[in-house]
Amino acid sequence: MNKVKVLQVLLGLFIVFVFGYYFGVNKVTVDWKAYKPNVSVISKEPPSGISSVNFTPFWTVWEKLLAGYYDKSKLDQQKMLNGAISGMVSSLGDPFTLYLPPVQNNDFKEGLAGQFSGIGAELGTKDKAIIVISPLDGSPAQKSGIKAGDAIVTVDGQSTVGWNISQAVEKIRGPKGTQVALGIIRKDNSKKIDIKITRDVINVKSVAMETRSANCTKDGCKIVSKTDTCKGSCTGFLYIRLSQFGDNTRARELKMIKTSRELFLIYAIIRGDI
Repeated sequence: MNKVKVLQVLLGLFIVFVFGYYFGVNKVTVDWKAYKPNVSVISKEPPSGISSVNFTPFWTVWEKLLAGYYDKSKLDQQKMLNGAISGMVSSLGDPFTLYLPPVQNNDFKEGLAGQFSGIGAELGTKDKAIIVISPLDGSPAQKSGIKAGDAIVTVDGQSTVGWNISQAVEKIRGPKGTQVALGIIRKDNSKKIDIKITRDVINVKSVAMETRSANCTKDGCKIVSKTDTCKGSCTGFLYIRLSQFGDNTRARELKMIKTSRELFLIYAIIRGDI
């Protein structure tokens, strides 16, 4: 093959490449512009009585995301709506006021009922980190070595940075017999410890009671430990511990009080919610 034919072949390949690239790019552009997201908006109108807020910026951003965001797989409309509502509630700056999507709301109700499937640990937050307040007695968490004060930094490999307690509960709870992997950091050790825990059915006893003695003094009765005894008119007191407020807390508490009328004092300690 002489040089002229070689040049002709190369020129032909170049022309084919240019035309292919041109039409390919334009097809992508046309397809992108023609993309119409599957959006089903029930109502854009605010409820009656709300006229001081302009929702136009919200819907403008919403529509721009649906039409122009590069990764369509991340456009979960229900998740976007839940995020918008959560942001609205978070703007109040009140840690005790929050929005719970359906799944998290169901977990919360299960906790109030006193029975759920999980690891059995009371959680809290400290310095924006998820902290174990205490593992429940006999729970999978306690048996696996989880201790009070442990910071949970990962759940099944996912970082907990930015999570609230409801999000942590949703990820940690699960069906009985399944496992969850927690990455924790202890107060006395900066190295992450990985612990696998098998979930089980947890029955939360929100009300605990015991009878304790009082100590007689010149001024009357003084509350001391349950091992102390008292002679005289001081008979003792009822010690009630509330680990959380649940659906049956009030009924159990009243039942305990009614069965302990002979005691002169009722002393209650309230702990944080699970």
